[in-house]
Amino acid sequence: MKVLFFRSEPVNISGLPSIEIINVPIFTPFCVDYSIKLDNFESVAFTSKNAIRCCKDINRIKSMKVFSIGPATASELQKHGIESIIPDKFDSENLGKTIINYGVKSLVSFRSKKANDTLRNILSDKIKYEEIYNYDIILNEEMLKKAKEFLDCNVDVVVLTSSEIARVTSPYLKKCYKIISIGPVTSSTLKKNRPDLEIIDSKKYDLEGIIEILVGLDSD
Repeated sequence: MKVLFFRSEPVNISGLPSIEIINVPIFTPFCVDYSIKLDNFESVAFTSKNAIRCCKDINRIKSMKVFSIGPATASELQKHGIESIIPDKFDSENLGKTIINYGVKSLVSFRSKKANDTLRNILSDKIKYEEIYNYDIILNEEMLKKAKEFLDCNVDVVVLTSSEIARVTSPYLKKCYKIISIGPVTSSTLKKNRPDLEIIDSKKYDLEGIIEILVGLDSD
């Protein structure tokens, strides 16, 4: 079974010899300069590994309450000796609810310039909240061209791991393969652009949830 991803970093899935992973990174992330007075905030949130890698203040947040959108982001923080709080479900909506439940009064989140507005909508009228866009992504046209070749019915499964990936690939998706979405925001974007397509939604909103779906498909 051939499975197509579009992630900017390698997809490592072991122990599944009958599944061939093809990863075509159609976006290239890059850091963006920013300024923020962290002393004005008691807590901080990260919604991706790239947000951590592009945070020049990473050593200054160790005394703050830290939130991560999911296990992969939390693991990246642990490389810097920072433990973080993660929601039960790994998306912006549940991250926002978790932050509120912890009773924080002020928080700054480090995000992509392409980030959705879900977290801001949940928090901006409840706590002192600011978003810092410390990285962006640029579309790699050469990689997109390569992706289109695979999307022309040359794979068995296509995996969409972000809303932006769903938006860019939606014109080229076909009904000749299964389409897996990592979570509700990604699914919503795809449904908006391609209401004709059937989507398999991950229940865990992370790579582990996607792997569980792939194992199920492979055993059918």
